[in-house]
Amino acid sequence: MRFLFADTFYWIALLNPRDENHQRVKNFNRSLDNYRIVTTDEVLTDVFDLRDRTDL
Repeated sequence: MRFLFADTFYWIALLNPRDENHQRVKNFNRSLDNYRIVTTDEVLTDVFDLRDRTDL
């Protein structure tokens, strides 16, 4: 198993269909068969904070 670090950019693009990188991240996500996505509490805090403050 390989690991991939998902930063705030990744999560916002994945969650927001209006993000200009949304489709790119979705396509990339489909290619991650042998990867486990990892992140940090700080990244998730950023993502949740942005979701609360904006219209994601």
